[in-house]
Amino acid sequence: MHIAVVDEWLPFPIDNGKKLRSYHLLAPLAREHRITYVCPRGADLHHDKRAEEAVRDCGMDVRWVDRRVPPNSGLLFAPRLAANLLSPYPYSVQRHRSAPMRSVVAQLDSEEHVDLWHAEWTPYVHNLHPYVKTPWVINAHNIESLIWRRYAEVETNAAKAWYIRQQCRKFEAFERQAFHDARCVITTTACDAELARTQFGAQRVEVVSNGVDLSGFTFVDEGRDPYELLFLGSLAWRPNLEAVQQLLDRIFPEIHAAEPRTKLTIVGLEPPAWLTSRVAEMPHVSLHGSVPDVRPYLYRCGTLLVPLSIGGGSRIKILEALASGCPVIATAIGAEGLELRRDVDYMHVDAVDAFAATTIGAIGNYSSLARTATAGNQVVRRLYGWDKLSRRLSAIWQEQLAGTKY
Repeated sequence: MHIAVVDEWLPFPIDNGKKLRSYHLLAPLAREHRITYVCPRGADLHHDKRAEEAVRDCGMDVRWVDRRVPPNSGLLFAPRLAANLLSPYPYSVQRHRSAPMRSVVAQLDSEEHVDLWHAEWTPYVHNLHPYVKTPWVINAHNIESLIWRRYAEVETNAAKAWYIRQQCRKFEAFERQAFHDARCVITTTACDAELARTQFGAQRVEVVSNGVDLSGFTFVDEGRDPYELLFLGSLAWRPNLEAVQQLLDRIFPEIHAAEPRTKLTIVGLEPPAWLTSRVAEMPHVSLHGSVPDVRPYLYRCGTLLVPLSIGGGSRIKILEALASGCPVIATAIGAEGLELRRDVDYMHVDAVDAFAATTIGAIGNYSSLARTATAGNQVVRRLYGWDKLSRRLSAIWQEQLAGTKY
């Protein structure tokens, strides 16, 4: 089959969860399908060239769109947010919607035999429909409106909360239309799949979970420092930044007061300047931005902390931690969508307010905490290997054309 993918970027370098999912699902399938990746150019031509070479080495073709997506920063960012109040579309959709993208999509659809279009992010549906005659599917990494609803629930600034609620309302309308029109909606969790069906009218929904490269992670159960606590995640993503703020403001100070030997290590892509400055003033806290490999941190730390109160989809970092033998302490939203048993495969926290107390107790009984990592590792190796999940995606693609169950 010829699968044409539309996305905001090429899935390389693999420096965030979305790229990791895209790369590990799509790259293996380039051996059995023709895959053409359509995306806008970035601001760095050297970066684009390296990404294109990596994607082509996997067997995928690349079609660049000569249009750069407006940045979420700079002097024009605030005016763009304000102008979006007049648009029926969410800002994320409007920001990525472009005539050059639609032109490339329409040309590819008419001049070459594309069997199936694949929107690798829900906002990119606006560059497909109604411009292609070929069936199309959505790989919904998250239910975007759910994340915006959770943003609104924790926002304390009244003006910001009002704006966020407007974005949530727009995303609900957009997802309702997109999910209804798609040939198939592919979600990362059964929870998201149920939302897509019941709240957004999706006619056909399938689940392809997030996963982990099982061959790339070694189970390490010796030599860990039980007093080193790790936070891992892209620091350009607001839910992670909100969690880091909770750690620095409330959670870690309470942990350190009870157990002075503890230290907090924060690892993540693109840390903002305020976070770098804040950590520099805090003893026993270190920040490592854009590291080439997270495994050394996962192999040595005592626990991965996931105190998320905002989020969607599922957390790849939890799967990588358990694949490494690293115990996990997480909120319900932190471990959302993963088939892990509370207090068996990971340590569950009912609310962020209880996170410090739970962590202090777990450090004091570290052998019990370590046993959850062993149990969780078995679940991850049984259910969450990328090879298995990639084959699942291929079967879904084939079903959309054959009309038969697999």
